[in-house]
Amino acid sequence: MSVRKRIGNSDSGGGSKGKSKYEAKKPKVIVISADFQEKVFQLMESDRFKKIVQNRLEDVLGERIEQLERDLEERCRKLKILEEELKVLDEKVKLLSEVKDSGVSAMNGGSNTGVKVGGGADQEKSEDPGEMERRRSVVVAGVPEYGGNDRMRWSWDYHCVGKLFHFLDIGSPPVSIYRLGKAVPGKSRLLKVVMPRSWDQQTLLARAPKLRYFQCGTTPVYVRASLTKTQREELRNKQKAKINDPVTSNVKNNYNTPHSSHPPSSPPPSSVPQQLVENMDTGN
Repeated sequence: MSVRKRIGNSDSGGGSKGKSKYEAKKPKVIVISADFQEKVFQLMESDRFKKIVQNRLEDVLGERIEQLERDLEERCRKLKILEEELKVLDEKVKLLSEVKDSGVSAMNGGSNTGVKVGGGADQEKSEDPGEMERRRSVVVAGVPEYGGNDRMRWSWDYHCVGKLFHFLDIGSPPVSIYRLGKAVPGKSRLLKVVMPRSWDQQTLLARAPKLRYFQCGTTPVYVRASLTKTQREELRNKQKAKINDPVTSNVKNNYNTPHSSHPPSSPPPSSVPQQLVENMDTGN
């Protein structure tokens, strides 16, 4: 009797305890009345609520917005400075371009345009590249040819011109060096030297009289400017007239030879060696 009662009491106690745990785990549902919802909506639509939210957002984001505005103003200021500097650089580039064009024109002996053709037409003809090269070139006589092939002859010519430039203290290297005319056995052809600028050519011609003291063996070295065909004909006729003149042909000129032990007391008379006269038709 006592055992059955004890079992019944344990079953009844366990069932009530398990039911309370289940009820504790169930979520609580809060029911909001329609009247409360209406009041919340009215509050959100009120000007007071909107003002409060706006002020709060300004407090939170205002400092950040001000910082962004300051950064934007600083960037705009720097951009304006860069635009002004770019404008100044554009002006400088334009000025340098004009100076460069004028400098190139001056070094080439004048403007590259300006020769009008077509009987008074407005069309202008550009300067011939050959004429531009002629203004930068000199012709050298008295440099012997040497070498069994083209490569050896080319190397020899550059070596000889290098010695001449060293003697005359010419700093600019030549653009090109080549012989004029066809090769003739036992006879040296004229050597044409093209300089980088016409100013270098003029410097070389101004220092050419010093070659009378240049130790080059038995044959003296002469340098003259590169001439046009008309100028070569005039110079050839002039030299032939001097040779045929009995007065001038009997006067021996030793001023331009490298064997004079003392420099001349007066400038040598203007004369051209026989090699230059004989080879007037072979090139410039």
